[in-house]
Amino acid sequence: MQVSINMPKGITRALKIYVRRLAIIMLNYKVVFSDLAIADLNNIVQYITENESYTRAKYVERELLRTAKCLTTFPNGYAKDEYASTPDLTVRFIVKWNYKLVYTVQEDTVIIASIFHCSQNPIRLKNLF
Repeated sequence: MQVSINMPKGITRALKIYVRRLAIIMLNYKVVFSDLAIADLNNIVQYITENESYTRAKYVERELLRTAKCLTTFPNGYAKDEYASTPDLTVRFIVKWNYKLVYTVQEDTVIIASIFHCSQNPIRLKNLF
């Protein structure tokens, strides 16, 4: 189903150009996992495999990776981690279930520093940066 809105042609054309430019601007971040984040993800998968099932562990892994992929479009739109941020470095996070993907944005790269279970002691985050 297509919805039609009656607008002057000039406005419609300008809006289409704006949306295209916005899409180009938003799709330019690269997501990189730090060694610690990779180790965290492996530990999560191993823990879930041992305590639940391999199928569940792979599902959690896939969903956490999908969540990380969301950061390619608009990484600065997520919450600042006031606990881990410093005056020189803004640390942000995105949450999936009980997991926090903690990251920083540097130029056109998103660096996922850690995948942090929310039941862990938050002092661990402070020590990352």
